[in-house]
Amino acid sequence: MLFITVTRRFGAKSGFPVRFLELPKEKEMQAIMKETREKFLRLHPCVSRSSFRVLVQNVVTSVTVGMDPGAYFTNKTRSTWTTEGAIFFAGSLVTTVGYGNVILLSDEGRIFCVFFIVLGIPLYGMLLTSTGEHVGTNLQARISTMENFLTKRQLLGTVMVRFLASIFFIGIGFLFFVALPVVIFITLENWSEVESFFYVIVTLTTVGFGDFVPGTNPVNTFWGYQYLVLLWIVLSLFYFASIITMIGNWIRQEMNNLEEVEKLSQSSNLMGRAKEPSRRFPRGSKVVPAPSSVTTRSMTAPSTTSMTAPSKTSMTTPSKINPSKTSPPKTFPTKS
Repeated sequence: MLFITVTRRFGAKSGFPVRFLELPKEKEMQAIMKETREKFLRLHPCVSRSSFRVLVQNVVTSVTVGMDPGAYFTNKTRSTWTTEGAIFFAGSLVTTVGYGNVILLSDEGRIFCVFFIVLGIPLYGMLLTSTGEHVGTNLQARISTMENFLTKRQLLGTVMVRFLASIFFIGIGFLFFVALPVVIFITLENWSEVESFFYVIVTLTTVGFGDFVPGTNPVNTFWGYQYLVLLWIVLSLFYFASIITMIGNWIRQEMNNLEEVEKLSQSSNLMGRAKEPSRRFPRGSKVVPAPSSVTTRSMTAPSTTSMTAPSKTSMTTPSKINPSKTSPPKTFPTKS
């Protein structure tokens, strides 16, 4: 609902940033195409507009399915489905890049592609996950060794070591898997710096627009070039998956440590409350410490039978003595 509201409010006038940036370029291309069409029809009056329209539609269709229209004007014919191109196409499918520069025309090929995608993507995902976890765990072990070394010597803290290690490994990945391929594509594909960097980021994020695909121009490339590009894609995804796994393990470890600290603090609080006696004293009274176990044994109260108070009847009325039941007093002989 919010998206529809924003679209209605801002889409009609200014539009989103992509529309605002791309709309003038689209109008410029339309004007160029219109001017080119009119110029061609003026120079070739024997060609009708309908015939020219059919020609343009056929050219657009051939470009859409991955064919090279320029090859028809030369003596060289180039097929899209070479061994190298087919393997590169399969790799773009399982890595979910999907450039879209090549389109399947046969129903049999489409059915095979459906089964290949359904089976290939989960297997590649399992391989990517396991490899990322393995490499990420090894990186974490190396960083933990460095962390223990620096922490014992009080050179750097744990958080700083992990931050610097993350920056270091991400920087290595950016250098080998982003910066170096950008330079290579600029040299081999004759792309600009922006185009090459755009292709690298779009590929590594598995977006894959398909407007820039390496190896489509056979003049500047060599045999096995697309194999190397596919290897670069797979290794790059493995490396950045391992970095993400390593950072995720750190976050999970810190969360577990916080939970253990909270549990220990709660248990210590409960033990302290259980040991403390729950006594209340009036204001102004002195708090007497509890006697130890030795003194309590010696100061135990006597039994109730020896300390019982005399009953009220024995204190007020004397009991009647029966003379028949009383024994005579004992007499002792006296010395004469």
